[in-house]
Order: sequence, then C-alpha cells, then structure tokens
Amino acid sequence: MQFNFGTDSQVLAVRDLTETKAAQRQIEHLARHDGLTGLPNRTLLQERLEHALALSKRTGEPLALLALDLDRFKAINDIFGHGEGDRILERVAFMLKRCVRGADTVARMGGDEFVILQVGSAQPDGARVLAHRILEIFREEMNPAMDPTAVGISIGVAVFPQDGADAAALHHAADIALYRAKTSGRGVAAFFDAQMDLEARQRRQLESDLRHAITRNQLYLVYQPLVTTVDGKVSGYEALLRWTHPDRGEVPPDEFIPIAEDTGAILPIGDWVLRRACREAALWVEPLTLAVNISAVQFQVATLEETVTSALMDAGLAPDRLELEITETALMKDRDQTIRVLHALKERGVRVVMDDFGTGYSSLSNLQSFPFDKIKIDRSFIQTMEDDEAARSIIRAIVGIGKSLALPVVAEGVETDTQRRMVQEEGCPQAQGFFYGFPGAGPASSAQLSASQANSGLIAGRVASHAGP
Repeated sequence: MQFNFGTDSQVLAVRDLTETKAAQRQIEHLARHDGLTGLPNRTLLQERLEHALALSKRTGEPLALLALDLDRFKAINDIFGHGEGDRILERVAFMLKRCVRGADTVARMGGDEFVILQVGSAQPDGARVLAHRILEIFREEMNPAMDPTAVGISIGVAVFPQDGADAAALHHAADIALYRAKTSGRGVAAFFDAQMDLEARQRRQLESDLRHAITRNQLYLVYQPLVTTVDGKVSGYEALLRWTHPDRGEVPPDEFIPIAEDTGAILPIGDWVLRRACREAALWVEPLTLAVNISAVQFQVATLEETVTSALMDAGLAPDRLELEITETALMKDRDQTIRVLHALKERGVRVVMDDFGTGYSSLSNLQSFPFDKIKIDRSFIQTMEDDEAARSIIRAIVGIGKSLALPVVAEGVETDTQRRMVQEEGCPQAQGFFYGFPGAGPASSAQLSASQANSGLIAGRVASHAGP
C-alpha cells in the first residue's frame, strides 16, 4: 500500500485462533470418545483395532478382543433411575481402566456394553489373566449384599488370528463368547470356540422357526394343578406353553421363551396363549381358576388391557377365574403405566399374582405399590428348604407378610412329601409342583364329560342286550 508520504507500509490483520483450535480439538475428541465416561467410543476403537490388526499381521503378534456386558444393570437403571445408572457406568469405566495396561484400549460401545483391545501380550494367557483380574475387582468392589446398585460383569473373549481374520470376525466371535458367558450363569468369562459358532447359528435358526410356530400348529398348552395344602384338593390350573419342533422334537421352555422375549415373538405367542387358555378353561366342567403368565415384554404394549378383555369376552370366561402371573421384571419398566393397567384389569375382575416372589430387588415395596391378589414363593426357596434353615426362615417370613396383607401365598415347586409337609407347617395355604401333579391335559371339559357319559350309556346298553333272556 502506497501513502502520499512516500514511505512503503504494510497493514497486518491478526486473529487469535486459540479458541477455534481448542474447539476443533474438542469436537475431534467428542467424535472419538464417549461423552459420559470419557472412554474411546466405537469409532476410535475401530481405528485402533484396524491398526493393531495390520501390525499383528506383519509381526505375527497375537491380540485379544474382550466384549463385556454388565449384569443386572437394566434392572438397576429402571429401579433407581438414569442418574444412578450413569454413576454406575462411570464407576465401571474407572474400574476397567485400572485393570488394563497403557497400550490396551477400554472402549464403551453404548449402553452397558464395553470392549477391551489387548495388545502386546501372549495369547490366550494374557486375555485369561486380564479377564480374571476384572472379575476379581468386580467381586471385591461390587457386592449386591452390601450395595443394591452393585452390578456384575460377563466377558466374552476372541483371539487373533485363530478366532477371526479381521475386525468384524473378531467382534462377532467375542459377542458369541459373551452370549455363552451370560447363559452360563453370568459373572464369568468365556473364550470363543467353533462349537459356540455352531450353537449361535442353531439359535438363529430356532429364532426363525419360532416365528412360524403358531401358524404351523406346533405350540400347545399343558396345565399344572394348584392345590390347597389342607386337603390337597385342586383349586385351579396354571397354563404352561410347550413347543414341538418338527426336527428337534420337544424344545424346553427355558430355551425358547427367552428367545421369544429377546426377538419380540413373545407378543403374538403370548396373545395366542392367553386366548387359547381362556377358551379351553371356559369349557371345564368345574369353574376352577386359570393362571396365565404375562411377560414383561407384553406389559410394554399399550393394548394389554384390551387384549385380556377381548380374550375373556371371546371365550366367555368369567374374569374372576383368570389369574395373571407377573414377575417383578414386568414392574420395573414404566411403573406408572403398569400400575394403571393392573388396576384397570382388577376393576374388570381379573386377579393379579406376583410370581417368583423373594428374588427381586424391591419385593416389599412392590407389594405395597401394586394391586396383587396373591404371591407365589420362588421355587428356589422350596427346593432348598429341607437342608437350608435360612430358606425355610424366608418362607416363614413371606407367609407372615402374606397374612398381614391378606394375600394368599403359594409354594411353587413342591416335589417331595417332606417339602409338602414343611410348606403346610409354615402355613402356606396353596401349593404347586410335581408332587401334586405333572403338567398335563388339564381337567375334563363339558364336551368330554358328555361324550364319556354317552359312551358309558352305549356300553351299558350293549351289556344289557347281551344279558337278555
């Protein structure tokens, strides 16, 4: 720029980019890190995993990928709120960082899922030592007996190169191993093997088959009697679902019902069970009670009340004969909505039963908050009461609670005469279990009775004709 003074001059514009650069760094950090725990997120983990795999392929050095999932977190989050859930996640992140070395990566994938990338260690021994360290620190610092918000952890481990040749394969193998850990009792570590992959494929096939089980007429109901302990008379029946698979035969309920709940197939299946059970119970000669289990997943559907009402009307079954059995898991999600639905069902005459009582986080408060008509003691207490005085004391306490609240108590899982005598001595008015009867066809219907009477009359007539002069 030239001025009239004849002197050459320059004008410089200076901008302070410190804040801009800091903001850019913050944005870049947030893009690769979890906002709650500060751990690397899925994106950064993937970058580090790809880099580690490339290095391992050149050097031949193995690495391990550990998939971790918190046990009981969802229930605690529902009971104590998201704020407490966030505090637990931050605490878990701190615990996991204490377990690893500097070269390892602890990442949060979302929710209560974490992944650890372990490098620079001999495998699989390195992953085994790390998994043991994690389980130990959780046992020491997360004690449910002392802290109701304590969580556990399950671990699935995959090792490169034997369990997967790329990032996607390693993630898949670690997830399959994690599923094995969670189905093996939780709070354990499982290492991937080929058998797990086969089982995972079989489970996916079972999921697909289960979705078509209703239309293919593969589902059916059996009924287990509920008796009064004083005289052993049957007072009602519980409807239990069974599945006959065309290739596998009878699939255990403990195997297919969790799959149905995980996939959402429990909604059409639960509707089918309710309607079929009501229709069959309406035909029984004696007006006995009918108990039907309702899944926690079904309570998340806004139309449950209408579904129950429709099933009763279509079958012509009196509402006071129907008992809906629910576990505390169903009460943890949207308590206000659940209370409203239960009260609405009670107003229609339907009875509500708390199933598996004594195993949840807040059984006593739930008895106060929800309109229950009956409580069923979890079978685990009944099965151990012969040798465990503590279990018998718990049963005695539950019966006392039931009496004080005017709620009948059912002892579930009675299998021996000793157990029958004990639950009767403790004052349980009702009981259920193999000792009283195995699940079967249920009581006779009016149509069966009429057919039996007609058949008896026909036989009697034939005998009389042959006995003539």
